[in-house]
Amino acid sequence: MNKTKYLALAFAALTLGACTSDDVVVNDDPNIAQGGEKSYVSLAINLPTQPSTRVTDTDGESVDLDDGTENEYAVKSGILVLFTGENEAAATCVSAYTLNVDGFQTQTPDDDQITSKATLVEEVAKPSTTKKENIYALVILNPNSVVTVDGTSLKISNEAFNGTFKSFTEKAVSISDISAVNGNGFMMSNAPLYSAAGGKTKPTDGASVSTLAIMDKDKFYTNQTTATSNPAATIYVERAVAKVTVTAEDAQTVTGSTNVVGYDVAGWTLDVTNKKTYLVRNVACTPSWWQYANESATSTDKYRFVGSTAVTTDKYRTYWGIDPNYSGSITVADEFNNADGVIDDNNLKNADGKTPLYCLENTFDTQNMMNDQTTRVILKAKLNLTSGLAEDDGTFYVLDDKTGTIYKEDGIKDAVKVWVQAWINDNKATYFTSGTIDGDDLTVTLPTSEDDEGGYIDVTKVEVNASITGITWVQGQSVTTLNSAIASNLKTIIGDHKIGYYKNGYSYYEVRIKHFGDGQTPWTSTSNEGSYGSGNTGENNWLGRWGVLRNNWYDLNIKVKNIGSPEVPDVTNKPDDPEDLYVAVTINVLSWAKRETQNVEL
Repeated sequence: MNKTKYLALAFAALTLGACTSDDVVVNDDPNIAQGGEKSYVSLAINLPTQPSTRVTDTDGESVDLDDGTENEYAVKSGILVLFTGENEAAATCVSAYTLNVDGFQTQTPDDDQITSKATLVEEVAKPSTTKKENIYALVILNPNSVVTVDGTSLKISNEAFNGTFKSFTEKAVSISDISAVNGNGFMMSNAPLYSAAGGKTKPTDGASVSTLAIMDKDKFYTNQTTATSNPAATIYVERAVAKVTVTAEDAQTVTGSTNVVGYDVAGWTLDVTNKKTYLVRNVACTPSWWQYANESATSTDKYRFVGSTAVTTDKYRTYWGIDPNYSGSITVADEFNNADGVIDDNNLKNADGKTPLYCLENTFDTQNMMNDQTTRVILKAKLNLTSGLAEDDGTFYVLDDKTGTIYKEDGIKDAVKVWVQAWINDNKATYFTSGTIDGDDLTVTLPTSEDDEGGYIDVTKVEVNASITGITWVQGQSVTTLNSAIASNLKTIIGDHKIGYYKNGYSYYEVRIKHFGDGQTPWTSTSNEGSYGSGNTGENNWLGRWGVLRNNWYDLNIKVKNIGSPEVPDVTNKPDDPEDLYVAVTINVLSWAKRETQNVEL
């Protein structure tokens, strides 16, 4: 008997017996690459073209808008990141590759000059996995140097990354200039998709969201030709920024104000924009919001967080996400770009509905749904008042924000004189024993120099005229000492009065941007006394009412209906509702082909 032969057979039997379902699988097909081998893999990549219009305001008008501009779809570069693991969150980054994106550039564009999908082939080392493990794909298009590849290693802001996908979704990057994510093509990455429909129906229990694409392990091929015609995964991407356009046409008539007869729009800009973002949309919500609905919603798409139209089999778009300053205690000045009362006229955009501005997504829980954290549009307009109300150059004044009464400069000075006269009468015994001081004896100086841009102004100086006569002064007192006392007490004399100086007739309006808006998240002043409550009740009803989400296009249709602010309005830490609007607004919120129009009357 050949003992050696039996020992070999025994060893083989032991080896086979030791195999488990976790062992690496070897495929006998010579066209299919083994783990660790050089291989070719193709990916079918779909750019964000599916529309999902939702009217945010019940009085809003639906508008037809195109899918966007050619540059918003341009793909100039790309990165493929491979993860392996038994589930998406715990999957670990194993390699990264620079993608050849010629597939987007060589296809024939459709009628509106947009190439919306392409199949890209890349040479990679096939990751080794067990039967229980998946290979996941993440695609980042137009990474704009925020994300880079060094060999086969992924770098975020020049730091190597080899962690889990969960940690990747929590990796925040600071963006000082929006061009960092759209300067050389709009940065795009995998879109989170849900496994059950929402909208009109409640998403089914047990459904889940996925961002990474599971790759078919048997479609890593040893030859490029076979890979080209057999994509290992289909990936749907979305842009990393939100888009805003504004339509605000000049008007010769105005409803809502007897003093304003018309206006000319100077332009608009964005304010209170986020400084930080995640590289992919973070949807790791706790507690889960997917089944939230406001039972008072007038929209038929009551289950607002998930779309009702499948982008592919059992995969639906999602409509919310977590940004780096979503909840908790936030230092507003550190987290958001704020105009702080000043905008550059040279940077104002045309309110033609076609000229966009872009910003990072800015979302928050209901506890942080505050003015100073909500992205807003600032509109500047030159008001034309009823004849005789304004100065020849259009300048006018308003006291204490009571826009029903308009003043010229002399009218404001007369009001100041009344306040000063009252103070003089209250303190008369200190300064003189006989005689009177009236308005004709006072000179008021306002800070209305050529360099002043308008706004809320302080009175520069008020003096009793040195030539005044008929006054018997208390010993040691004189017009000089009285004027000194007026100067020292001027702030007290003016008190809480606010003087609004509308230089050349320019007025400013703020419009905070609604995401779900009134149709899906109706709110009234009696809903919760100016706040959104706490816990799941508030979140169910109003989470996502305000905010801007990546890959969503917010089109605002604005009409001025009254006098606004003489300067860029300050932000406050008050809840976003209720609003004192001087405009009528319809917001069209679209998922880049596009989100519905927001109409606003100001």
